[in-house]
Amino acid sequence: AILRATGKAVTAETPKSICASMAERLKMNNVLLSHKEISLDTKTVPYSLEQLSADDPEIIFVVTMGKAEEINKKMRDNPAWANIQAVRNNRVYFLPSDLFLMNPGVNTPKAMNQLLDLAYRQ
Repeated sequence: AILRATGKAVTAETPKSICASMAERLKMNNVLLSHKEISLDTKTVPYSLEQLSADDPEIIFVVTMGKAEEINKKMRDNPAWANIQAVRNNRVYFLPSDLFLMNPGVNTPKAMNQLLDLAYRQ
C-alpha cells in the first residue's frame, strides 16, 4: 500500500502520484488497484485505516506532508492499525517527501533504489 499522510487525513496514492507510479514501474502490487470501484483520476483517493486493515498489505509506504513522528503516532493510535500484516512485521516505511512527494527529477534513480531496498533487499 502507498499512503499519503498529513496531520489531518490519510489517503491512498494512485498511479498518478510520484511514489505509486514508481512502485508500479518496479512491478509492486498496490492494494488500492484491487478496488475496481475506486476512480484513479486523481493522485490520491480517500482510504480508511479500516479498509487498509481489510486489504492487509505486506508492506506500507507512507509519504508524509508534515511531521512524520506525529503522523506515525496518530496512525498507531487507531486500533485497526495493529491488525495489519505490514505493521506486525515492521514493514511500514515513512518516505522522505523530497524524493516521493514532488517529482525528484535527477534523483529519481535514488528514489526508486530506496523503494527496491525497502521492499526486496532487507
